[in-house]
Amino acid sequence: MNRLVLLGNGFDLAHDLPTSYEDFIFNYTIEEIRRRLNRERVNNFKDLFNLKILHNPNLNRKNISISSSLFQVKSKNDLIDFVTTYFTLNEVNHHSDINKGKLTFFNYTNHFAKNLVVENNGSNWSEIEAFFYKKLIVESGVKNFKNIDELDKIRYITDVKRLNEGFEKVKLALEYYLTEYVENKFKFKPHQKFIDILTGDKDTKSMCLLNFNYTKTPEMYLPYLQKNNPTQLINIHGKLNDDKENPMIFGYGDRDDKMYAVFEEFNEISLFDHIKSFGYPKARSYRNMKKFADEGKYEIFMIGHSCALSDRTLLKYLFENKNCASIKIFYREGKDLDSSRNNHNNTTRAISRHFTNKVDEDKMVNFLDSEPCPQVQLKEIT
Repeated sequence: MNRLVLLGNGFDLAHDLPTSYEDFIFNYTIEEIRRRLNRERVNNFKDLFNLKILHNPNLNRKNISISSSLFQVKSKNDLIDFVTTYFTLNEVNHHSDINKGKLTFFNYTNHFAKNLVVENNGSNWSEIEAFFYKKLIVESGVKNFKNIDELDKIRYITDVKRLNEGFEKVKLALEYYLTEYVENKFKFKPHQKFIDILTGDKDTKSMCLLNFNYTKTPEMYLPYLQKNNPTQLINIHGKLNDDKENPMIFGYGDRDDKMYAVFEEFNEISLFDHIKSFGYPKARSYRNMKKFADEGKYEIFMIGHSCALSDRTLLKYLFENKNCASIKIFYREGKDLDSSRNNHNNTTRAISRHFTNKVDEDKMVNFLDSEPCPQVQLKEIT
């Protein structure tokens, strides 16, 4: 039997890499603010908010020093308070009544980026993609599109294009962050615990690592796995800094959602700019994945993937495929048995949403025959 290993963000986190959504949004926001305060210009740095300083707070002793306040930002809640206090959208005059009494020092243009910091309570990337999709539904007005006139439709589409531009900036900023603060900062060396898990049964005919991340973490395991079985790596969501061969795919991927059918009826191409299904044809990855799935029986190993609806179209194809024999979860281990079970249970519930035929849920391996995901640590480059 073949083996298909699905690697989600939890795989990177299990190597102690700072690749979570909170790692990115917290560190990158602080970095952008510092650059603006220090008037720094760095080549290739991708401005997330596109901040402009309204005035120098240090010239007004009655105001709180923004520099000293910045160093008090130690948590996500601190960051929310900071952004809410000091940021103002460029479309609002900072001398107007709406900003009276507020210490607004930064003008910004990317409204969606601020939404991510202030409004979104999600903790993983799939929730960020779902947050974008919800915003897309609201901004497009598709829920009521049959009752809007052409002028209103133009306004809605303008809002959609602005949302897409903001989301694209988030993607570019993420690419920069993962390149500079992860791939260029850590020594990538494979760990024996993961080699043992991925190798598993020596009778496996062939293996495919289906990487949903953008980092090179799986690459370091290939030479060791290929000693035992033919193994290929498919970066299904693209690679960093590879716009020609395998560009990053970042967006939403549930074409079974009821609002998706309304999008199609709305007949506006900009609604599909960040729908994953239209990113896959830009590379060979999706076709190679289907080829592996269709060539023979396979078992699925789930490592660090949340199985959220943002990848539903793809996961549904893999889970319901007649060649899929079983789905084994490598769960995040808690401090006690209940915590371990809860993580496994939550993942099985997430997986079940991808099955049309609920009989196929029997493919999921029970908790007692599952295994915890190892937690290892990669060293930083000194």
